[in-house]
Amino acid sequence: MKKLPIGLQNFKEIIESGYLYVDKTRQIYDLIDKGKLYFLSRPRRFGKSLLLSTLRYIFDGEKDLFKGLYIAEQTDYTWKKHPVLEFNFASYGYQCDPDKLKLAISYSLQEYGRKFGIELPDKHIKVQLDTLVEQLSAKYNRVVILIDEYDKPIIDFIMEPEKAKANSDVLAAFFAFIKSLEAQGYLHFLLVTGVSKFGKMSLFSDLNNLRDLTLSPNKLELTGITQAELLTYFGSHILSIAEDFDTTTEELLEHIQSWYGGYSWNGETKLYNPSSIMSFLNHKHFGSFGFATNTPTFLVKATRNKHINPDDFEQIRVHSTFFNEFSIAEPDMAGLLFQAGYLTISKIKYKRMRPDYFLSYPNKEMYIAFTNNLLE
Repeated sequence: MKKLPIGLQNFKEIIESGYLYVDKTRQIYDLIDKGKLYFLSRPRRFGKSLLLSTLRYIFDGEKDLFKGLYIAEQTDYTWKKHPVLEFNFASYGYQCDPDKLKLAISYSLQEYGRKFGIELPDKHIKVQLDTLVEQLSAKYNRVVILIDEYDKPIIDFIMEPEKAKANSDVLAAFFAFIKSLEAQGYLHFLLVTGVSKFGKMSLFSDLNNLRDLTLSPNKLELTGITQAELLTYFGSHILSIAEDFDTTTEELLEHIQSWYGGYSWNGETKLYNPSSIMSFLNHKHFGSFGFATNTPTFLVKATRNKHINPDDFEQIRVHSTFFNEFSIAEPDMAGLLFQAGYLTISKIKYKRMRPDYFLSYPNKEMYIAFTNNLLE
C-alpha cells in the first residue's frame, strides 16, 4: 500500500516520495485544452492547493513527474514550458490589513523578479506586475498565474465589513491589473481559487471572461474523490481496515459514505472530502476530523451570539443567484455554511426550466462538527 499524503499539497513531493496520488490529470488536461481563464470555489481541504501545484509542474514542463498518469500517457500534450507565478493569499498572514496585503503582493513579485533575473522598479504593484509579466513573456513564454485562496484577506474580516471592503479593493485592483495583461496577450493560463465567490466584488466584473467552474457539470471531479476513485486508489487500505474490524468491505464502505461522502455541486455526482478520507484511513476510526482544520474563523465569528437551530439547515431551497450573491456587507448564514463545506447541494429540481437548489448537510462528519463543536 502506498503512503497516504496527509497534509501534503505539493505534487512533486507526493510523486517523488512515493505517496498515493489520485490521478486528476484527465480532468486537468481537459481544463488546459479547452480554455485559459478560470475560477473555482470549493471548501477548504478539498484539493484546491494540490490542483494548483499539479498545474504548476505541468506548465513547468516536468513530464517525468507524470509518468504513468493520464496526461503523459494518453494525450498529445506538448509539455511546452511557461513561467509560472503562484500567489497563495492564505500565506500572507491572518488578519492581513490593506497595507500589509499590498506589501505582501509586492514582496512576492520582487521574489519572482529575483528568481527569473528581472529587476523590478520599487513602485506601484501594477508597475511591478506589468514589468515582470511583460519581460517574462519576451524572455521565455506567455505567463501562467495561479492564485490560491484569493478570498482569505476578505473572509478573515467578514464580521468587520469596512476592513473586508478595504482588502477587497486591493484584490480587485490586483485582478484588474491581471486583466490588462491578458488583454495584451501575455497570459497563457489563469486559475483563481477560493472558498467563496463574492458576486459584488469587482474581480468578477473586471475579469468578465473568467469562467466559473464551481457548478460546471464537466468539472465536478477536479477536486474531491469519487466513488470509483475511492475503490481504485484506497481499496487496499479499506480492505485492511475491514479485516481488522471483522466486517465486510461493503458494510465499511456504507459507513465511510455516510461519514465523509455526500458533497455535490449538481445534486447527483457525490464526492468524498480527501482530507477526511485519509484521516479516517490513518486513524482507523470514525470521527469528525474536519472540525479541527476546516472551521474558518469567519464562521465561528458569524455564529457567535446567534440562536441557531441546526435543523433549520436540513433542507434549504435557494435559486441559482444564491451562488453569486455572497455579500461582504450582509453575510448570509446559509451562504457561509455552504462556503465552508457544512452544507452541500443535495438535489436540484427544475420548474419551467429554472433550477431550484436544495442544500443540506453532506454527511455525519459535518453535521456532528456543526452541532457538537461549532455551536458549543
